[in-house]
Amino acid sequence: RLWTENSFFKKYNLFPDYLEYLGKKNLFDKLCIMIFKKQINKKNKSVTLFKQNTNAIASILSVYIVSKDKIYRDLIYNWYKSLKKYLQNENYLFINNWSKNEKGLWEASNAQLVDLLCDFHFYLKDEYFVFEAEKIANELIKKIDKFHMLPSTEKSDKAHCDQQVDFAVALIKLYKLTKNEKYLNNSIIIMSSIKKYFYKKYGIVEYVNIY
Repeated sequence: RLWTENSFFKKYNLFPDYLEYLGKKNLFDKLCIMIFKKQINKKNKSVTLFKQNTNAIASILSVYIVSKDKIYRDLIYNWYKSLKKYLQNENYLFINNWSKNEKGLWEASNAQLVDLLCDFHFYLKDEYFVFEAEKIANELIKKIDKFHMLPSTEKSDKAHCDQQVDFAVALIKLYKLTKNEKYLNNSIIIMSSIKKYFYKKYGIVEYVNIY
């Protein structure tokens, strides 16, 4: 309730990077707020999709699973509708950072959204969400280069290991829901590429160059 009573959320149905603490503030709190007022105000009015919003809405889904309260179900639908309105670009992918004055780039972290939409479909029993997950997954698959890795961002020549794993897992979930073997095959390809390029003698590296 505290999250959704925030003025920014009421306006946009998206979680801001910072939520104002409305409780009693001591002298140190007040001093910090005064010093960092500009930065705090910016954070109060900006949106980060991963992980601020995805984790928050996943928590809302957990509350709905336990309570079955329609208010949380509606909140999920409204959140995703706003996400599409403000953060989705022309090819179904989502930017990671948004505010009224600036837009960011899409990231390989869109894979986490595929995973989340699969959960929405599973628990809310709505085919709409699996169709949305497929749109994003299909676009991400197009971004996989000849080495079968996703670049970290729209303009990056690096691939991040965690993001490859996230996408491979999301594709398995999507395959389980759709029975489309394209998703299973691409998951296997990505995991094979992780073993080939990220596994080194003394452990797994975090980043590799996609070329």
